Amino acid sequence: MTCSNTTPYSVALNAGTNAGGSTNFSSRSIKNGTHTLGYQLYTDSGRTSVWGDGTSSTNTAPGTGSGSAQSINIYGRLPSLSGAVPGAYTDTVTVTITY
Repeated sequence: MTCSNTTPYSVALNAGTNAGGSTNFSSRSIKNGTHTLGYQLYTDSGRTSVWGDGTSSTNTAPGTGSGSAQSINIYGRLPSLSGAVPGAYTDTVTVTITY
């Protein structure tokens, strides 16, 4: 994304289309037909701060624009692959940038 120099912004993520609600962050899941795998998204590389919309004990990623294109890292974790059925698993997460 590109924001004007010194413009503060915040990046929020919803819980995804498979979570059963846009703020049900503890139920994020990816699906392959009827098969699901739980996962989580984090704002930090240590994977301690759940990335959400700033509600329900979740965090957003704040920043300040530089006038140039900036990248934002999203860290993820699949807690367990035990019993996972091979295939392509998907979810759709909406990103909201407020400035």
